[in-house]
Amino acid sequence: MKLRNKYTNKIYTVGENLDIRCTKGGWIEVEIPYSYLPIVYIYDSLTKFCKDWEDYTPKEPLIKDEKIRNALRASYDAAPYRDNVVYFDGRWTFRGDKFEVMFDDRDIEIEGWTEGKVYHIEELCGEEEE
Repeated sequence: MKLRNKYTNKIYTVGENLDIRCTKGGWIEVEIPYSYLPIVYIYDSLTKFCKDWEDYTPKEPLIKDEKIRNALRASYDAAPYRDNVVYFDGRWTFRGDKFEVMFDDRDIEIEGWTEGKVYHIEELCGEEEE
């Protein structure tokens, strides 16, 4: 099961990078484990939990051509520093330490794209297979 935090907009997988426990006192503990300092949210009702969290259903990728998605994903995975993918001036650029991938924009069909808008790799290529 995947949950999205409504405030941070981050997506977590329960059991992998998100732990949920109910305590004997009836509290709901949500823990995001990190190597040295976990983040813990504590709720005293299901209503408060649902105010912060919601089910996540992946959307269809914006890039329909699987070959282009695979090429973009492989380039993204190979980038040493990457935060987002941004379309600007006819090429795809990975933000980070001077790393960019050039794709002729005529090869990539995206419905409703906006020049200069920041797109996350999951929006463009879909989620990676687990």
